[in-house]
Amino acid sequence: MAIKVGGITVINDFRALTNVTDFTGVYTDFHPYMSTLGTVLDFNYPMYKKVLSAATTFSIINPAIGKSSIVMLDTSASLFVPTLPANIAFPVTPTWADHRYWLISFMCYSNTVVRATAIGYDTIPNPADLAPSFTLPYWDITQDYTAPSGGSVSASVEFINDPTNNRIIARAVKGNGSGLTTDDTYIDTTNLTNITSVQAQYNVQSQSCTGNCSSGGYTYGPYPPSDGYNSGVYYNAPVKFGWQAKVLSSATSDTIVQFALNSADPDFRIKVVSDEGTSYSTCEFSSGVGTLAARASDREPATGYYDNTTSITAEWLCYVSPSSNTYSALRIMWNGTEVYYEQFPVSGSSYAESLNNRVVGGDIYYKGPAAGGYSYTNRYGAWRNG
Repeated sequence: MAIKVGGITVINDFRALTNVTDFTGVYTDFHPYMSTLGTVLDFNYPMYKKVLSAATTFSIINPAIGKSSIVMLDTSASLFVPTLPANIAFPVTPTWADHRYWLISFMCYSNTVVRATAIGYDTIPNPADLAPSFTLPYWDITQDYTAPSGGSVSASVEFINDPTNNRIIARAVKGNGSGLTTDDTYIDTTNLTNITSVQAQYNVQSQSCTGNCSSGGYTYGPYPPSDGYNSGVYYNAPVKFGWQAKVLSSATSDTIVQFALNSADPDFRIKVVSDEGTSYSTCEFSSGVGTLAARASDREPATGYYDNTTSITAEWLCYVSPSSNTYSALRIMWNGTEVYYEQFPVSGSSYAESLNNRVVGGDIYYKGPAAGGYSYTNRYGAWRNG
């Protein structure tokens, strides 16, 4: 709203002094209003901010001798190049790729000639009003679970703006069919005013799924692109980035979901736009690769011999001792060398169970052969690393 004195406008709608030939006085808090720049620099506005999302060509309007304007420019991590009108002259033409952040001052020497200076910065200080980093101390990105039919194992992080309590919630969820654990981390926004945007992104080098990878059987996942969320892209809060491995009913194979963190960008990043500017808070994990493995507990075991990798083999041996006692034995070979051997009498029903949790590299599924009149063709078990 303009201000008039004696019917004469002295402050116009743009909060600029007008029709004032002289004045004296003292001021202690007199600052320009910050406007968001599109592609047109209007010299009726004293100060702008602009974040480039692509190479951008700018134009100017309302230049007049003595008018000035300042632009705080962020060329983004991609260092997009701005193109300014030919009548804007710099002492030395800036090399825009040299820096991400620029403070550009424009001064009109006439209605057609504009002189400018540009100062580049490699970084800008993160506003103290938002913590520069946060942690998810209890989030587990490596889980291995022998799942019943329809069982799953999952890990997700959801970002929620909570303006009522002046905070952003980073909600980490992990677990499997035996139960889920939820841990909330709070990023305080108390000192940010007029928040207009809260966004979050995740960054991975790669992510993959083997086994049951159809998103139709999932509440979310098996990885974020299945839900429309791509790595390196900001999404408005609330947003949930989730990885999940699920075994469908009657499944006979495992589902493995992997994602490699520790890319060039932070694993997770929050961006907040407010009157204080654009603020960021990031999260990094020391562990680089997340693996969610849902093992099918009801799949058919191998018969007699199972090769889980190129270097590990396991076989059941069945033989009759000199005393005519029948034995069953498990032998594990690593690169052709026997690393484990144990034998058990065939009689009784506990030989399979007694092998649980033996140390084997990978999953070994077995079926005992029929021997000595005892049939064990339906007995099988599973071993894990550990």
